[in-house]
Amino acid sequence: MIILEPIIHKESLCIAIRGHYTTQVSNEIRKIPGLIYSATHGCFYLVYSTEVMLTLRKTIGSLDTVVEEGWQQMANPGVRNQFLKYSVTVPREYQEHLIKRRYSSATCDNYMGNRENSRPRFWHLPLPHITSAKPKQ
Repeated sequence: MIILEPIIHKESLCIAIRGHYTTQVSNEIRKIPGLIYSATHGCFYLVYSTEVMLTLRKTIGSLDTVVEEGWQQMANPGVRNQFLKYSVTVPREYQEHLIKRRYSSATCDNYMGNRENSRPRFWHLPLPHITSAKPKQ
């Protein structure tokens, strides 16, 4: 039985792959790009994305039983916010825009810091409401 659960590792939301698995399952898992072993957590993990989750379900599901544990806690806003704060980032284009506008490096750092700290206002939203759409000015 393979257990897929959410973890925070190196400030990223990741999928931990735990359990006792056969050599065949191990070989298939190792073929997935981006797989890393964490000595801290004692398991293999991948940075979370829906595509990675689907790939894991498909790859492992055909060879062994897959159990997803800990994902139900994402329904709790407090827990979800803790996980989301690591997965929501300020777009690279924002910093590039500041540089194009010829802001000093200190001002860029200040604005980026403010952007980072303003992320909590989105944390109360359910996952489907968080999109890459441009916010109203």
